[in-house]
Amino acid sequence: MSRPIFSVKERLSALLQVVGGMLFLQFGSSYAKMLFPTFGAAGMVGLRTFFAAIMLMLFFRSWHNLSRRVLLLVLPYGLSLAAMNYFFYLSLGRLPLGTTVALEFTGWPDAKPGHGEWRTQR
Repeated sequence: MSRPIFSVKERLSALLQVVGGMLFLQFGSSYAKMLFPTFGAAGMVGLRTFFAAIMLMLFFRSWHNLSRRVLLLVLPYGLSLAAMNYFFYLSLGRLPLGTTVALEFTGWPDAKPGHGEWRTQR
């Protein structure tokens, strides 16, 4: 089996994208925490989803590729992201920002499907 060879430019680009994603996640969450009393959880999800859609359309010009098939594939994904953000913002009202972001970023092992079943089988 051959291994793919990536140039230094491709590796640096991937690293910058990951670090940029982490930074935007952290700063976006802290900014949302400040706006949370004004808009609430549902309002923050709407704002964040709206601005994410605008950014994607500007960067990738995705409106040219919209077809019924694409919309049927993207809609469930978008709804699941909106639900995830909604529950994230609900948790911001109950937990400290650092704890909430850490759980979102790393995931919580007990919340993963099948994790409890694996424990009982041992």
